[in-house]
Amino acid sequence: MCRNLLVFLSRVKFFLALACFTAVGAYDATIVGDALFADGLYRLSILALDMLKKDLAVNFIPTNSSINLQDIPLDVQALITHQNKTPAPICLTFSALWSKHNSILDTLPNSFIKLAYSMFEATTIPKEWVALLNTHFDGVVVPDASCLHIYKNSGVTKPIFTLPHPVYLDSFLEQPLRTTPNNPFVFGLSAAFDYRKNIELVVEAFGKAFGNNPQVKLRIHGRRGNKDAFNTIIKKYNLTNVEVIVASLSQEKYIEFMASLDCYILLSRGEGFSVTPREALALGIPCILSNNTAHTTLCATGLVYPVTSKKLCTVVYSDYNDHVSSMYDTDLAASSQAMRKVYTQYTAYKFKALKGREWVKNYSIDSLRPYYLSLLKPKKIIFGKYNKVTPQYLMTNSPALYDKYRKVQAGITR
Repeated sequence: MCRNLLVFLSRVKFFLALACFTAVGAYDATIVGDALFADGLYRLSILALDMLKKDLAVNFIPTNSSINLQDIPLDVQALITHQNKTPAPICLTFSALWSKHNSILDTLPNSFIKLAYSMFEATTIPKEWVALLNTHFDGVVVPDASCLHIYKNSGVTKPIFTLPHPVYLDSFLEQPLRTTPNNPFVFGLSAAFDYRKNIELVVEAFGKAFGNNPQVKLRIHGRRGNKDAFNTIIKKYNLTNVEVIVASLSQEKYIEFMASLDCYILLSRGEGFSVTPREALALGIPCILSNNTAHTTLCATGLVYPVTSKKLCTVVYSDYNDHVSSMYDTDLAASSQAMRKVYTQYTAYKFKALKGREWVKNYSIDSLRPYYLSLLKPKKIIFGKYNKVTPQYLMTNSPALYDKYRKVQAGITR
């Protein structure tokens, strides 16, 4: 009862502060996007508001009228539901730029500086995205160096900055560590049941490596998608040691699922963020990853088991006017061998994962907060060779963007 009253009073206090602030001041930054904690892309707005709320005056403009507040911190809920649409001098958008169903222009505020946080999992982005970025935005922010090359090669001419997708890691790091594997040993993953995530390859590799061995289990979790592709393989090998969970889990239940695994395996054909492997490492769980797109950053650390993934496969995006691009396939035999090696040499890969717990802290909201603050309200602006954000300064090689940041610093936004 007392706790509920305290929560209620804190929310009232926060709303009063918001109302007071709105009446007397201007916002420093506007965040534009969706708000759904269970989705990596839609969680970005939540993370940004959470990181910035103590240091900047921020407001939120939703790109979707349907907002799910489950698992969102209370003070961020207040910012999301307040929804004052007064544009700040600088805005950062997190939604997909364009599809046959909607466009970011429908909700893009008239901010002086417009930045788009964007990613794509294939080798080229849709031409409609290129046109939007080059025409309506002042700069682009991508989560990984692999995306930077994809956007440049696709024809984006605006400055491109690289800032990783932040991750809520505290709840993962607080979980008790297991030093010995389960019996049976558990492989697993959490991903949408779609072509890109390539779950059928994981099931096939598992079937080839272990068959119906009762000492080994595969757990698959997803919120949505088509299970037919990997269900066919489950039947092919007559696997009774594969568990499929179709549910939108709360964050508590999701962490419980992840913590139940001995090895996390994600052999996706393309990744823009690669968030779930970072969460697995925070739990000290060994990872097997396809060495392509955003996974390459983790694979380069030596803290995960990388599976070569160079064979191109064609993909057609029906939502993006049948945009044709390429992703990467991973070898079945190499994938199966990876699972056997982690199973038989668990101690060695567990040691790497425990080292990964320290590395992954670089992606926490506390670690990345200074970078996002510098993107939206830099202490120092430098005109230089690169487009780069550090806690101390923002550098750009674009005279136009440099001039705009200087004007915002001086209070000139016209």
